[in-house]
Amino acid sequence: MRSIIPLHDDTVIDFYKELSTALKPHGMKMLQQIYHPGSARAPGKGTTQISASPIPNPIAGGIPIEMTPSMIEEMVQAFAVLHGDAEMAVLTESTFMHPVDTSLNNSYRQRTIYARRIGGSLENRMRFLMEIIHAIRQEVGTISA
Repeated sequence: MRSIIPLHDDTVIDFYKELSTALKPHGMKMLQQIYHPGSARAPGKGTTQISASPIPNPIAGGIPIEMTPSMIEEMVQAFAVLHGDAEMAVLTESTFMHPVDTSLNNSYRQRTIYARRIGGSLENRMRFLMEIIHAIRQEVGTISA
């Protein structure tokens, strides 16, 4: 049983249609959290752990692959595309990003996990998250609450 819905895979659209159809008659709204576990993903489950550096995750174990600049750019674009996915927008009221705890985004903000391109100062450690936010705004536009 999966604990994370693989939003990068369109096979989940039917699941969301069914869930959305069941919730709407009851006045419920569905929000979708966009998240990547990074090095917190347990190793050896058919996936690769990635992070800001190859420092082992103290909870999940395993040694993650340090993301290259091209991997970072690919991930930034993946977050933007998921937030702007038209099909997901029809099925959910909103999407939001989860950049804390043990997520991939958080690995770039921690002082103990140094990344060559994005590390050191707070401004540098925030760069990955800010690049994602900028890309999302480019994809979906700025939304005022």
